[in-house]
Amino acid sequence: NTFAPGTMTNFRPSTSRSNSIGNIYNSNHRNSIQFDTYFGAPSAAPSPMHSPTMSPRGSFSGEEQLRITMAIADILERQDYILRLASSMIKYDAPLHRFEDAIDHSAQHFELNLQCDYLPSVMIVAFTDYETHTSETHLLKVATDLD
Repeated sequence: NTFAPGTMTNFRPSTSRSNSIGNIYNSNHRNSIQFDTYFGAPSAAPSPMHSPTMSPRGSFSGEEQLRITMAIADILERQDYILRLASSMIKYDAPLHRFEDAIDHSAQHFELNLQCDYLPSVMIVAFTDYETHTSETHLLKVATDLD
């Protein structure tokens, strides 16, 4: 009773005629297609699906992962500073003609690519990353009255 794994020809009828129906329904042995050998057998071919925890180009060493994580954290910290600067300028009524210029100069100092525009009581700040072709847009609306 050896079956070829991975084939659909695993069905073998019962040899005893008198109790063939009972053997099919009452036995623990599967006489039909062996699903675990057909679908669950490990394949020798590489899987086209990649693990979500592994890079498609190979895994990074621990030192490289730490360096990448620190670089991303640094960029996010600089972006957070720009957003706090913009919201505090709106909140404390800085001169309107200086909003965009101050944000642009700060972004150049921190080596960030951004575009900003000020509308009454709302500032639009868009960070752009040309290497990854991504952008992140923030709308800052801050109450302008002092408590």
